[in-house]
Amino acid sequence: MRENQNNEIAMLQEVKRKILLRPAKTPKEMLTKKADLKMVDDQIASAIKVQQNAQNIQNQKTDNIIKSVVTGVGAVGAAAWGIHEITK
Repeated sequence: MRENQNNEIAMLQEVKRKILLRPAKTPKEMLTKKADLKMVDDQIASAIKVQQNAQNIQNQKTDNIIKSVVTGVGAVGAAAWGIHEITK
């Protein structure tokens, strides 16, 4: 997914570059160019936010896995210690 988002962002940045290179001589052309740039900037921001949200979700999953493993190891260690104490 991350690669798709990067490709989308790169494509949008290329569109923005082309809009910036487009001549705008009349006030109407200038307004259209400004509106087009705003729209592309909004789409870029949205794509970046989606990418960040996906990364945050992945980080949360990793954190949860680490916590589960640590908790499991701690529980096994505590049980082993308890058995050791009982069998003394």
